[in-house]
Amino acid sequence: MVEMANEFISISVFDTIGSLCVASDDGQKVFNVIKKVFDDGLKVKLSFRNTCMITGAFLNSAISQLNACFDGRRLEDNLRIEDISDEDRLYCKGVMSIANLYYENPEKMENAISEILEDEE
Repeated sequence: MVEMANEFISISVFDTIGSLCVASDDGQKVFNVIKKVFDDGLKVKLSFRNTCMITGAFLNSAISQLNACFDGRRLEDNLRIEDISDEDRLYCKGVMSIANLYYENPEKMENAISEILEDEE
């Protein structure tokens, strides 16, 4: 396991993908950059300066799938979201919380989702 250093590396979403945080493909690009920094044992300050229109598809690709690679506590301690509106910050936290729940027990979540979908039929 890589030990995390005290140093934060700033990642600009705008410099990585541009101003629109919409497509999951763009989220994947941001994820790849974050994961590389984490794999190198560093912390991340993710800046949303000069961006707009953040979607769930983007956040799921960029941030949520980090839960598949790193535990929730490590993410909480080593990922800082900056230069974002309060509303979008809450949205990010919500998406991250749901992802954390999912990756804690994916089978249980999949079963719950299946049950809900079966009940709707």
